[in-house]
Amino acid sequence: MFTKNLGSPELKNILLIGGSRGLGAALRSELSTNAIVNWTSRKPPENCINLNENFLNLHQTKSVETFATRLENLVFDQVIFCAAITDVGESTTEKPLGADFHLDMFETIMQINCYAPLRISQLLVAQGKLRPGAKLIFLSSKAGSIELRGKMQHHLPGGPSLYRISKAALNCGVKNLAFDLKKAGITVVAVHPGWVRTNQLNQSADTSALFAAKELSLLFDKISKNDTGRFLDRKGGEIAW
Repeated sequence: MFTKNLGSPELKNILLIGGSRGLGAALRSELSTNAIVNWTSRKPPENCINLNENFLNLHQTKSVETFATRLENLVFDQVIFCAAITDVGESTTEKPLGADFHLDMFETIMQINCYAPLRISQLLVAQGKLRPGAKLIFLSSKAGSIELRGKMQHHLPGGPSLYRISKAALNCGVKNLAFDLKKAGITVVAVHPGWVRTNQLNQSADTSALFAAKELSLLFDKISKNDTGRFLDRKGGEIAW
C-alpha cells in the first residue's frame, strides 16, 4: 500500500473500488481535488500518486475476504464501487439471451459485477470501516433495469444479456443492503453513470469519462440519507428498478 495521507478532519475519506482506468481513473482524479481517495486496482500503478491518493491492491476474485483487514486505521465517508466487467464477448440479436452462456464466464462476471462489491460492503460494515452517515455508492447500469427492458427505443432482442443480468443482480443486492443499513444511518444507492467512453469498444458513447466524473462527483455530494434505496442517473433522476 502506498500511503500519502490517512485522512484529515477537513477532507472526506473516500474508498474507490476500481480506479486504474476509464471512468474509475477519471473519478480518482476528480475526487482527489477535495478529498482523500483510497483507490484499488489489481496491479500497482505506474503513474505518480497525487498528494491526496492512497493505492490499495485488490484482486476482486482472490483477495476480497482479506481486503478490509488490510485497511489498517482507515475509515470512510464514501465508498464508490466502480470496477466491473463490461465486455461479455460476442452477442447477437438472433439468439435468445444474445449468446450461449458458459459457466466460467458467467461465474467470473457475476463475481466481479455483483458478488465482490456486495461482499466488500458486508466486510466494511462488520469491521467498522464506515463513519457515521457514510454513503455506499454502486455504479450500476440502466441496462440492469428489469422494468425498462424492451421499453427503450434502442432495445433489440438478445444482446449483452449476461451483463444486464449481472447488473440486475447487483441492483437487487443494493436495494436489500439499503433496507438493512437504513437504521444504521448508512446511505446506499445505485447510480447509472450514462453511456461513457471508457475503451476502444465504446468510442461511439455520448459522454467522455472526464465529463461523467465531474457530474458524478457533484451528485455524490448531493446524495443524502433520503436517497437510500434509490436507483439514480448521474443528474439525480430516478430510474425504475
